[in-house]
Amino acid sequence: MAPETFPQMLKRHRTVRGWSQQRLTDVLCAESGRPTVTRQEVYRWESGRRVPRFWLPYLASVLDIPREELERATVLNEDDRDRIARSVAAPSRIDARTVEALAEVLAAQRRLEDAVGPAAILPAARAQLDTVSGFAREARGPRHKSLLAVAAEWTQYTGWLLAAVRRDKEAVTMLGRAEEMADEAEAPTVGAVAVSFRGYVARQQGRFMGVVCLASCPAHS
Repeated sequence: MAPETFPQMLKRHRTVRGWSQQRLTDVLCAESGRPTVTRQEVYRWESGRRVPRFWLPYLASVLDIPREELERATVLNEDDRDRIARSVAAPSRIDARTVEALAEVLAAQRRLEDAVGPAAILPAARAQLDTVSGFAREARGPRHKSLLAVAAEWTQYTGWLLAAVRRDKEAVTMLGRAEEMADEAEAPTVGAVAVSFRGYVARQQGRFMGVVCLASCPAHS
């Protein structure tokens, strides 16, 4: 069974409590102290027309849903899931929305890390990285470099997670790979952040000459 989308999850938890959309509106306003959400807004959330980023912590609280579950559910709608599946099956047909959807998954991973910490996120991030990297290797066409840039950023982020849990050797290898991918994708910002993360690993290890060396590296162009 496919995981629930955000609209499905929201509606299920609301109806289990026997709440109308208006009742959820009233509870949210009371919880947040902000009388700014309307029943029409809740309707838009449940119809998939809008994702309520600001209201996610309050929804998690009043509906008793783990915040990380809500965050996961907001990443992709059903159309995006189907689009990614079709693109994985036929990499030469990748389109801009697929690249955007994958970038949104990565952004959600970062938000989840804030909630649950790097150790909890690392296994999923690595598994997803394997899929995205393989996809990037197979993809062709005008969106190839955009997809490769997302894969490079995912690699860079996984390197950061490894560094955060002090798996330094793996982190340095992963960050070096991110730099190479960023160069190929012509994504200098991603490459520069990977270099800075390698400096972070060197600082953790007390290798201050390594920090100086990385700081003096020429910027990616």
